[in-house]
Amino acid sequence: MDADESRFSDDINWLDMYDPAEDQIMRRMNGVLDDSFTPDARKDEARLCRADYRRFKKLVMSKIEAQVEKLSA
Repeated sequence: MDADESRFSDDINWLDMYDPAEDQIMRRMNGVLDDSFTPDARKDEARLCRADYRRFKKLVMSKIEAQVEKLSA
């Protein structure tokens, strides 16, 4: 929310970008911790959680870089 309220954040709704990604990562983390999942399923959830996090991190970094380029142009 702080990023959305920043005077430097003209056209990016950070919260709309962040919430769905965070929800997906949290669902994966719950799967990792869920005792009803098989050990292999829990490992799969951990692998998918890492992949989801990496995608989210790249998305945020690209948005930040684009915003910095826009402001410095």
